[in-house]
Amino acid sequence: MNWRLLSVSELSSRTTISESRIYRLVRRRRIPFLKVDGRIVFRETSIDEWMTTQEQAPTSGQTATTGKRPRTPEDECARLGVPVNHRFSSYPGGKR
Repeated sequence: MNWRLLSVSELSSRTTISESRIYRLVRRRRIPFLKVDGRIVFRETSIDEWMTTQEQAPTSGQTATTGKRPRTPEDECARLGVPVNHRFSSYPGGKR
């Protein structure tokens, strides 16, 4: 069996996950890894499978980066309890 092994730096450049975060994932046993002569390496196929299981699709109306629906001016006005057409013409304590 011929496995393609990746070092921490190779995995970092391939995934854009920092090396320190990769070491943290290894320490917490959250990513599949092997130790070969005291060196941490990753099987390419295991990493591909792991990344697939980590992938989460956003639900409807949510953004992929935050998982939250983006705020609109109407949302902010509702949150603050002000009418949508209200203009902030003056600020407490003087001009801005």
